[in-house]
Amino acid sequence: MIEINFLNSSDNEIIGKYKFFYDAISIGTSNQNDLIIQDLNLNQSHLTLSITNDTITCEGVGESSIFIYRSKTFKGRKAFIKKDQIKIGNTTFEIVDFSLEPAPPKSPPLKESYEILLKEFPEQEKIIDEMENEISKIESLIIDQPSNS
Repeated sequence: MIEINFLNSSDNEIIGKYKFFYDAISIGTSNQNDLIIQDLNLNQSHLTLSITNDTITCEGVGESSIFIYRSKTFKGRKAFIKKDQIKIGNTTFEIVDFSLEPAPPKSPPLKESYEILLKEFPEQEKIIDEMENEISKIESLIIDQPSNS
């Protein structure tokens, strides 16, 4: 989980707190990022924040991706802690909180889930069979329909 608070930005829409339930997030101007900021001084993919043990690491993406911490300019990678403020382009954010999330429990495969459901609720099998028959009828109606071309 990563929680950051945007304190100021040329993109007023971004101001405020954000919480991500990932161990890493990407920030930049492109739609491919987890967090999109409309800041002309940022790259399409500007930086990533990732959690490692008891710190959060900020890493610039590419040679021109810089970030500022305590009036010093950084490229590459730097570790941060809670309450640290980072500036990228015209945007300043604060690290509010972060923690490694435990891996979610693996769910059983679909077929196994289906079999468990039927053991628990055997009457569902009849309903599912009826639904499959209705879908087959609809499919055959669609396939048998004359084309308009």
